[in-house]
Amino acid sequence: GYRVYPVSSTVQDQVDDLQRAWEVLVQEYPEWCIPHDKNEKNDHMGTIVMGHSSGAHISLLWLVDRAKQQMMDHQQKQFENQQLGEVSSSSSS
Repeated sequence: GYRVYPVSSTVQDQVDDLQRAWEVLVQEYPEWCIPHDKNEKNDHMGTIVMGHSSGAHISLLWLVDRAKQQMMDHQQKQFENQQLGEVSSSSSS
């Protein structure tokens, strides 16, 4: 479940509730959430996140939050790798 908006929470609180539920699911049942072999194209093991009405809305917001976070993490890694490359090329000059 999730907290009810606007009585006891914000929409972000509801998304955070779903994130906490996902973290428990990954901890308790990792085989449901993590591909067994990331190189295997036919590995369909996983979890479907879905909802109806407000649950669908919260699920979509949560997925968008996760995608945004993954994109920011990827950009941070690219930036760090670029900085490391500049440092190593300037020190070898």
